[in-house]
Amino acid sequence: MKYKILTLVFLIIGITKIFAQTAAQKISRMPISQNTKGTNTTLIFYLTGDGGMNSFSSNLIADLAVHNFKIIALDSKKYFWEEKAPEKMGGELSTAIDFYLTQTNTNQFVILGYSFGADASIFLATNLSASLTKKLKGVVLLSPSMATDLEVKVSDLFGFGDNTTGKYKTLATAWKLTKPIFCVAGADENNIFYNSLIKTKMVNKKMLPGSHKYTNNVSLLSNTIIGALTAF
Repeated sequence: MKYKILTLVFLIIGITKIFAQTAAQKISRMPISQNTKGTNTTLIFYLTGDGGMNSFSSNLIADLAVHNFKIIALDSKKYFWEEKAPEKMGGELSTAIDFYLTQTNTNQFVILGYSFGADASIFLATNLSASLTKKLKGVVLLSPSMATDLEVKVSDLFGFGDNTTGKYKTLATAWKLTKPIFCVAGADENNIFYNSLIKTKMVNKKMLPGSHKYTNNVSLLSNTIIGALTAF
């Protein structure tokens, strides 16, 4: 009996290692970068805009890291180059978030998305695994659109127009969230999502100077995000 129990224990350990290795291999193929030297107990999972990991996103990540946040960043341009169904995206990115929470010894996280990444963030938050949903503190949306196809299109890379015709409707889905939402928009961009979002106990928003990139004032944007995270 004793040997059977030991055999079972070793078998379970072996299977667990295989699953962990498989997950790590899948995640290594994802366009994910990390800046995890910070000591803050909340992990930020950031989704870039459809321009990918450009200077705007790189500078924002760097500024958040200065404030001791651990950041895992998904290059949306690469990840969404082909359309992702919300459920598929939720499954894949849940695996990644779970992995990095373990790697960084962190037990809570927020989702932060910019532009196209903000649209995707809404569908990520509503398609997380049950265990991760419990660890999600809130969602920060930077200039989201009213709709998305969860696919980066070449035609969208040449402008900042609001997507209103995509198959996945963001605002209606955002209202299904049971976690705090904080939305940011530029005063000059006339963001329909922002203007349509009604403040509640769980929903807050703030307008910043400028248009889609907020006059490139990354410091102001970063401080605004941190203020929201503190309130979550």
